[in-house]
Amino acid sequence: MNQIILASHGGLAAGAKDTLEMVLGDVSNVHVVSLARDDKEPITNKVDAMIATFNADDTVYVLTDMLGSSVNNSMVELSKNGTKFTVVSGFNIPLALTLAMSPAPVKRRARGPHQRGPHRPDQPQRTGRGRRGSRQEG
Repeated sequence: MNQIILASHGGLAAGAKDTLEMVLGDVSNVHVVSLARDDKEPITNKVDAMIATFNADDTVYVLTDMLGSSVNNSMVELSKNGTKFTVVSGFNIPLALTLAMSPAPVKRRARGPHQRGPHRPDQPQRTGRGRRGSRQEG
């Protein structure tokens, strides 16, 4: 089963879970961890404790609110320290819905703007960085 942890600053993660519940009903595989302004306990302790309650064969995704934020950076560090999960930054509702509804781990890696794949012959290839609508005379 996929276990999804929504991790954010403030109430964003709780609001996202509420939205997921409105769409899907029961989302017992979606969990919330938030970093409040006055938190003394590191968010990593909360996530580590939560993951310890999951079944060993569960696939865990930690969706964070922003790339480079303290929450995201803490989750990346935790994943490097041996806790097994996938960190996805900049979560949104369609992504969380997809993971929450998927009965199996998601296998395909998303390609970001920094990961260019081979050119597909069914799509035109960009040849330059000209302005939209400008014409080059040849």
